[in-house]
Amino acid sequence: MRLFFWNILHGGGSNRIPEIALALVASDADAIVLAEFRTTMGGQLRGVLADHGWEHQACTDPPEGRNGLLIASRRPIAPLDAPAFPGQTSPAPPSQRLLTVRFSTCGTALLAAHVPPLEARDGEAQEVWRRLIDLAAAHAATDTLILGDLNAGRFFADEAGTTGPRRLHKDPPALQRVGAESLGRLALLGYADAWRAANTRENAPISREFTWFSHLKRGVRIDHALASASLLPRVAAVRYEHSLRETSLSDHAPVVVDISDPA
Repeated sequence: MRLFFWNILHGGGSNRIPEIALALVASDADAIVLAEFRTTMGGQLRGVLADHGWEHQACTDPPEGRNGLLIASRRPIAPLDAPAFPGQTSPAPPSQRLLTVRFSTCGTALLAAHVPPLEARDGEAQEVWRRLIDLAAAHAATDTLILGDLNAGRFFADEAGTTGPRRLHKDPPALQRVGAESLGRLALLGYADAWRAANTRENAPISREFTWFSHLKRGVRIDHALASASLLPRVAAVRYEHSLRETSLSDHAPVVVDISDPA
């Protein structure tokens, strides 16, 4: 099973949507996950994908001009049951930044995520991280893949230093650390960086590729595929399609993940 994740930048825009659609069709993935999906142009994309076999779809419902998530699959998908957490008296309102499904044929769970920048409105990033970590904990014992733009990388591994993707010097150190520490919490839950596991050889230097660049041309790997302990042995390959960022179709490089089906 091949999964293709891409942050398409502000919904794609009318000028980029045709080429984005062609790139998605050319990916020949079993499932496509799009971040910064918007309703303005989203209907066209959903129609093209359905016409080419990605007829099983789930998406958030972002207000006009706001970002959401879309999952389009050639395999049947079903909503992932939301777990009940201690102290929760009523279901949390849905988030435009998280979308969860299970592939009916193989049972693999997919947690699609788009964490906003940490300097975004009123702690929204911290709330998305909290929800994502809670979901990850609830499904850590099953075959689960976290796939998305997490707007964070590990210091000195996914970037040259400790600045984070967009950090300004005036940001307090505690804010700078939120993303990296949240990735660390997912690692403690047993989720492995599938790209690094697939692309770093034993006794070799740490592999490093950048999926997004700041206006200062500082690169960071912030688009991730994280596999639970039971799923990791089934991850056959992970790569980034840098050409789609280099041609300015988006400011992010897509993530391509190949997973073998269970025996």
